[in-house]
Amino acid sequence: MILLVVVVYLTACAQNEGASPYSDDEDQKELSTAVTEKSKSAFNSQEYDFRCADSILGMETSDQIFSDICGTKCRPPTADELKKIESCHVEFSERQDSQKVEQGVESDVITSVAEESLSVVEDISGDSMDVEDHHVGFDPESYDIGCIDGILGEAVSDEIMPDICGNACRELSHEELDLIKVCMSDEGATISGDSSHHHHGKQIAVPTALPEGVVAAVLKSVELPEPSYIVSENNTCDQLTGSECADIQWEPVNDLRAGEYTAIQIAPSNPDIVYAGIDSNDMSLYKSIDKGETWKLIHITGHTSGIAVSPTDPDVVVYTNLEGPMHRSVDGGLTWSSIDDGAIEEVMKVDESQEGADIFTAIVFSPDNGDIAYTSTVKGMYRSGTDDGPIDIFVSNNSGEYWEHAGVCETCGGAKFLAVQPGDSSVVWAATNNGVQVSRDGGATWSGNLLSEYTLQNEMLGVALRPGDPNTILAAGAESGMFRSTDGGVTWESVNTGLDTKLLHHVTFASSNSDVAYVATHEGVYRSDNAGLSWIERNNGLQYKFTTPIAVDPSNENIVLAGSASEVYTTHPNHYNPGLHEGEGLYKTVDGGENWFRSDTGVDEAKLVQMGTHPLLPFNLWADGESGRGAFFTPDAGENWLFSPNHAAHYPMVFAFSQTLPTEIYLTSWMNDGELMTSKDEGHNWTDLAPLIAAGVSDETRELGLYDDSKRRWLHLHGLAVAASDSNVIYVGSVHDTVYPDVEFNLTGAHIFKSVDGGESFVEMSNGFPIETRTSINVIVIHPTNPDIAYAMTSLHETEVAIGIYKTEDGGENWRPINNGLDLYTNDLQMDSISYDTLYAATERGVYKTSNGGEKWNRVSAGIPDDMPVIDLAIDQINPLVLYAITPDHVYRTRNGGDRWHVVDYGLPLLTSSEVASAQSEIPYPNDLARSNAAKSGHSIYGRTFAQDRSLEIDATGRVLYVVVKTKASDKYGPEYHKIRRLYRAILLPLTSVEYQFEVEGKTISVESTSHVYGMTYDKGLREIRFTSAGPVGTLGKTSINIPEDMIPGSYIVSVEGIIVDTLSDDGYVTFEYDHSGRNEVVISNK
Repeated sequence: MILLVVVVYLTACAQNEGASPYSDDEDQKELSTAVTEKSKSAFNSQEYDFRCADSILGMETSDQIFSDICGTKCRPPTADELKKIESCHVEFSERQDSQKVEQGVESDVITSVAEESLSVVEDISGDSMDVEDHHVGFDPESYDIGCIDGILGEAVSDEIMPDICGNACRELSHEELDLIKVCMSDEGATISGDSSHHHHGKQIAVPTALPEGVVAAVLKSVELPEPSYIVSENNTCDQLTGSECADIQWEPVNDLRAGEYTAIQIAPSNPDIVYAGIDSNDMSLYKSIDKGETWKLIHITGHTSGIAVSPTDPDVVVYTNLEGPMHRSVDGGLTWSSIDDGAIEEVMKVDESQEGADIFTAIVFSPDNGDIAYTSTVKGMYRSGTDDGPIDIFVSNNSGEYWEHAGVCETCGGAKFLAVQPGDSSVVWAATNNGVQVSRDGGATWSGNLLSEYTLQNEMLGVALRPGDPNTILAAGAESGMFRSTDGGVTWESVNTGLDTKLLHHVTFASSNSDVAYVATHEGVYRSDNAGLSWIERNNGLQYKFTTPIAVDPSNENIVLAGSASEVYTTHPNHYNPGLHEGEGLYKTVDGGENWFRSDTGVDEAKLVQMGTHPLLPFNLWADGESGRGAFFTPDAGENWLFSPNHAAHYPMVFAFSQTLPTEIYLTSWMNDGELMTSKDEGHNWTDLAPLIAAGVSDETRELGLYDDSKRRWLHLHGLAVAASDSNVIYVGSVHDTVYPDVEFNLTGAHIFKSVDGGESFVEMSNGFPIETRTSINVIVIHPTNPDIAYAMTSLHETEVAIGIYKTEDGGENWRPINNGLDLYTNDLQMDSISYDTLYAATERGVYKTSNGGEKWNRVSAGIPDDMPVIDLAIDQINPLVLYAITPDHVYRTRNGGDRWHVVDYGLPLLTSSEVASAQSEIPYPNDLARSNAAKSGHSIYGRTFAQDRSLEIDATGRVLYVVVKTKASDKYGPEYHKIRRLYRAILLPLTSVEYQFEVEGKTISVESTSHVYGMTYDKGLREIRFTSAGPVGTLGKTSINIPEDMIPGSYIVSVEGIIVDTLSDDGYVTFEYDHSGRNEVVISNK
């Protein structure tokens, strides 16, 4: 199998992704001129996207002209500045969006092959485009020249930029224009699914620039071994350890740690005890009893917003969450009670006249009176609140047990942080959507925005009172920097000296030294040693700098904890930070920020539910939790994990990958505004395609009342597949969801959708499929060479009935059932990679096989107990006689295409049947009731080790297996809140070699390796090649590389992780070996 790919490693642009370029158009020119002239006469900064302007003019200049920042001290922009930010104007960008839709031009960011690069893909045929035949209009004023220099190179840039080439400029090719799309200004569209009420431009992740003289290699092809049937002499086990088969030896994978922290509170009376809140339904609250070194999950409710710990008793803790009542514990988290009576009960009721309900955000105890605490709500349909609407304030006078309505802050909009003045518990400060506000009567009345004269960018995320001097106050602006008052808030000054950003989050003073303060920002942590007058960057050791909550040990100002976030769903989603992030988590310093280290052992994804291995790239795995904030990606079989925040990762269903565009990923879910999302750059940026699904709903579906236009769009999509032979062909299936009765899905029944343009549009193609059936289209499989042939498998998972498998042979125009001999309660479907008419189905009564495209099925479960449900299958695409299966109790393997199965559990911590924790799981099996209940709950109702489909996967080379193992019989949380599921892997030796071809400046570099090879660059000055060779620890990496002689003349020196290794030269190749350490940096240079 050969894949042709062009990978272009981009440099960082100084601005966000823009709309795609257009051909000459008079309307576009007239609009451009009109916007510029209008701006000259009366510049209104509210009509421009300030982030777009920041990226073009620089933050210092934009701060001088944007009234949100400079207030009454603004200067008018110059004509040149106006021209430069023309495309930042909302009207301009909206017209671009309109034309983009009309002309069908893509606006996706260039794709990425790994966390260090972005890429675009060449036609699989290898045909090149004639530049002269693809001239397209190019307006250089809309682009950043430095960005273009980095992508196309200075030589090419000089040929196209009029400032350099004048009248001798040549036109750009279509391919060149596609490459430099990210160099245009922001599109001005809000990010998909943004729950904020604020308008901001689309936020994208842009890669880091390569050093001068360093060029990126282009991956031209990847070739895996051709699949073949390798018949085993022994159809059972080769190696026994005791009575267990040890052919496959399982080991736990490194924890998937990321976080998404919203709050950290160190107990004032015992700094050994720390509580940390997470923006996740499955990981609400953690506790540490060793100063944050290790953590334990102690409670689950919803998205944690704020935490308050009694100043006198570390066991008394109250926290707010964004989906229900506050919860309180008086025994350090052993037991909890919800706070839903009294005045609180009234505010929790949904007002039918409003969209949404009141939810609780900030919460705080008085620092010197453990009886008094305050909390706040937001109203309306957004967790972030409103710009300046009313919010309710509540007070407790008995340590948070009972609450009374204190008053209303009429103009707060939403309180992000509360602080109570020491010595006077009636004085409450609030960082709000509408500035800093104060109440001096216990929350009854509020001051209004105290910063209105200092900035028009009102949103504040943090407020802190100086210990011993409550008249000195620090206020952290979401986008306006730091403000300081020394007279109790009467007057303020901007104090940003030393800060490299004005995008701030939480701020806090040190209790032990009132001169010391810390602030968490988009660019890391900063410390002040003069009570906030100036700041010093303290980021050494922070792998990921986007930090939100921060807490200082009350007894030592040098001990600090800081947590990372991406802000997808929290009360502050405006600063959503896209990307493929490395190092998200909780960090600690013991030397005042001079050095930071990870301190989040135990805080890892608690409930893994979905996995997907890349069909071509070895050791690449994506994994996701049931209600996480993003997806996890590993390039080295689980040694290292990166985090990709996106909406579809909240209640995810199926990962699917393009094989002709290998950096393109799709993910289905039932999270509204993210039911189908795609990333064109391997997880750096995501786009919501669900509106296109809704637009493609058929007339028949509407006529049958299965689609309700009157409701907010909310779909449950599941089955998903991208055609291997044509990445433009995508099939998607929906679910009639009966598991979540409170969710108002507006598409009922089960439906099949298809795209033939790479996801630009979808059309329902369900003819022949009974769309009114309450079932789930759980799996879709497409023929590898004929995308007109596809299979849609139904299941009971999250629905009421299963109806087996349906097949189309005309591209979805017609579907028919193919269930002859098949148990209809199907759970998974796999296709043989050699004989495409051979398929395997996992069902509630075992494994079934067809050799004629589904016309006839036969049960092939010898070795698996009779009528034992098989939950999931994985097939080795290099040798498709080898398959793996999970039942509720065991992992099985067949080496002869299903004729015989045997258990391969060695190393897995299996649960015993005595650990059954559900009455339903004790229903005698088999019977339809037990089967239905089990499948709808992802088989967790059986109370055994293995959970559900897509929790067993195999990598592209067939040499790494992954399985998700339950650590508790029941998936239900409590009364002990600990990890529910854990990921294990098995490495099968020897590893398989993969052939790669890279191109650098027209020269070909051939690589054959047992590693995942990526990130190749060539330093022209040093005559040096660098790349990453990734693979699981404990395995041997072997790489052979052929380098053109004029790139590195003479003999080579090869170093791996800085250590020179022995080499062998033969027939133009240099070969070397090394021990995989996850990601190995390889450097090849001249002796």
